Amino acid sequence: LISGNAAGIDQSGGTGTLNVLSNVFGLGRDLDVSVPTAMPNGGTNATLGGTTGAEVYVQYNHFGATAKGLVLTGPRPIVIGNFFTPRTGTYSVAALEVGPGASDALIGTNQGGCIPLPAGCNAFGSVAPDVPAIWIRGADGARVSSNQAGYFFAPPLAGPPVLITDGPSGQTTSGARIGDETQSIWNTFVRSAGPAVVVSGSATGVVVAGNVGIAGNYNDPASLFTDLQPGAGLGNSGQVNGGIQPPAVGTATSGGIGGTGTPGAVIRVLQQWRADDPSNGIDGPGEGYTVPTDPATTTVAQDGRWSLAFTAELPVGQKLTASQTTAAGSSEYAPLRTTTAAPDLPVAQITSGPTGIVTERSATFTFTTPTPGAGLECSLDGAAFAPCTSPATVGPLEAGGHQFRVQARVGQQASLPASRTWSIDLPLTAGPPGSGTPGPTANSSQRFTSLVTLPSTRRCVSRRKLRLRLNKPTGARIVFAEIRVTGKRTRTVSGKALSAAIDLRGLPKGKVRVRVRVVLSNGRVINGTRTYRTCAVKKRR
Repeated sequence: LISGNAAGIDQSGGTGTLNVLSNVFGLGRDLDVSVPTAMPNGGTNATLGGTTGAEVYVQYNHFGATAKGLVLTGPRPIVIGNFFTPRTGTYSVAALEVGPGASDALIGTNQGGCIPLPAGCNAFGSVAPDVPAIWIRGADGARVSSNQAGYFFAPPLAGPPVLITDGPSGQTTSGARIGDETQSIWNTFVRSAGPAVVVSGSATGVVVAGNVGIAGNYNDPASLFTDLQPGAGLGNSGQVNGGIQPPAVGTATSGGIGGTGTPGAVIRVLQQWRADDPSNGIDGPGEGYTVPTDPATTTVAQDGRWSLAFTAELPVGQKLTASQTTAAGSSEYAPLRTTTAAPDLPVAQITSGPTGIVTERSATFTFTTPTPGAGLECSLDGAAFAPCTSPATVGPLEAGGHQFRVQARVGQQASLPASRTWSIDLPLTAGPPGSGTPGPTANSSQRFTSLVTLPSTRRCVSRRKLRLRLNKPTGARIVFAEIRVTGKRTRTVSGKALSAAIDLRGLPKGKVRVRVRVVLSNGRVINGTRTYRTCAVKKRR
């Protein structure tokens, strides 16, 4: 426990749990404490880490201006409720650096609400020009949710709120997630000029989800939240996230948006508010305020088309944009489109049905239309629309992702489709021994066993380490593999690494479920699960 201090610290080793609570490192913005503004240990206020298995909790601290406010080097750190908002001076390298060893870092919260900040879990400000507030540098699985950068506690930033690069020795950053679909844990990013999230190097699997921004410069499409480098501006000309490009936006009206993209990709839509205009009933949060629409996401159908109908009509003249996310990660946002008046089309609504990950192979949906005289048409997984009635049951279906769409029709006029997406996750195992019958996903299981080598489940395993090996697939490459033990992500393997040690220390005796998710360069995702028995610890005499 490190608490109540006002000096620089370097805790980069050791085991167990490290709690860093209520310290003032440097001159805090909101506390007038007479301590040095320049910290020891190389111009860094705090360096925190540990050996594999250690966890670091950094809560309710003030970090003053120096080269770096905080550097994380150990696995699974949690940084919540801190002020990186010095009253004087600026960070010259980064306010917060997440280094290569800091896998599965949580910056902010994934549950909503955060004390002591009423509207964000960490507050960032006062960075030098082009200096990031949060620098994810070769770390796997970082999550950034419910933070404020350049807002409320600080003026707009002079550098990017989030910068993602390779590590100092070329380590690839994979699996980072910036923002969330839940409104209560969006990030608020405000920068005086330039993109909010900059991703470079060989980063892969980086997802930019729901976030809010406020800046007039967001009228520039190249400055709208995400810039995938090496080429600055619109368009991904490098290898970041597999070179993914933005979706095409074909229509943008006050009632909805649509276009084309990669089949199966998740589309995320942002709206940018126009200036208030009382004569037209425009009374919004202010010009340049950029926020996800309602709803904010949909999935590209197998025919490459996507559409999204808004819950309530937007003011005419709002600006809309969209990104797409595949297994390789998120794209930049498409050029802004100005909304026109929505045509008088019928409306379709899905009122119930599965979402997220389910284990049932059949699904039932209910849906309706408030448009008098309209008929309803349904489509499953990109098939042609056909007349249908509510409720509708589909299945049995294969494991993997699926999409159900409903549109209303009056004569020749059809509504924008309402859609639900879900994924069926079945155990990747064969039938019972001796049955002679393969399980429902035996083919998937065979693909998994050809890619991933794990120890046999016939014997118990030590509660220390379990080694996994990845085998090179034919006709594709492994982008990254995510490993979870009893539901908690423990490692992400990427780059040229083809083996990994899975840490089992601290688990009780009994069954341990190891789940591996492998993402290939051709967009395929292979999942597999193995259940082991842990051995009893031998008593020493």
